[in-house]
Amino acid sequence: MSRPPPALKVAASPPPPADVAAPVRRLVLLGFTPAERHQLETVFRLAASRLARYRLVADAADADVAVADADNATAMDQLHRRGLPAVLVGTTEHAGPARLARPINVAQVVRSLDQLARRAGPPPPVQRVLDELAHLAGVPPVRPRARVLVAVAEQAANRLLLAPLQQAGCEVVRARSGAEAIERARAGELDLVVIDAGLDGLDGYHACRTIKRRAEAEGRTPPPVVLISAGPLAVNRVRAEMAGADRLLEAPLDGEALLALLPSA
Repeated sequence: MSRPPPALKVAASPPPPADVAAPVRRLVLLGFTPAERHQLETVFRLAASRLARYRLVADAADADVAVADADNATAMDQLHRRGLPAVLVGTTEHAGPARLARPINVAQVVRSLDQLARRAGPPPPVQRVLDELAHLAGVPPVRPRARVLVAVAEQAANRLLLAPLQQAGCEVVRARSGAEAIERARAGELDLVVIDAGLDGLDGYHACRTIKRRAEAEGRTPPPVVLISAGPLAVNRVRAEMAGADRLLEAPLDGEALLALLPSA
């Protein structure tokens, strides 16, 4: 007599904070092989009681957030046309902070979705209600604050960066060295990391590489890292790519250019 197949076990993810758990986000899956899609759909449907903050929908037009196949051109086209915040799975490089490697680790996908939700703030319908209430009350609309880690050496350079970021409502975390930047990046969730490549001691390239690798090794989505460097641009660009940086900006430092790299509200 054959035994029935073992029940599918769903790994529990850590309970989300209140700001993530309250609004239910409509989730669409874009792309993926039939086997991968079945794995993701099964876990999200069977774990509905644990992951009540996400509800699967079939159409990107009805979704608030997506999990997309980074290697599937059709899926990425859908994603860009809708402008959805997304967790990407695959090897193809795309702009955005949340990208995971294959094979799919569902626990990592859920953690990345939770991180994305905290950065994105409330779903669009909820945000519209908040904006309307703010308008009626005569106060500015409430928007999520971006957390930006800034590690640059000179005080003058610090001021050039800090003023525009703080005026834009960002929460700025400061570090004085590459080693301190690594520890601060590990200690708290960040929307952007800005590092001076020419820091004394542990330089910015090494710090960037370590921040990225540690996050991946710990199952976290690495924060986007911007390196700022003076000197030969071609050489610095190669070094930045090897370090895993998302962007290289030339000195002198420009805080306004950084604002364009922040997640949109």
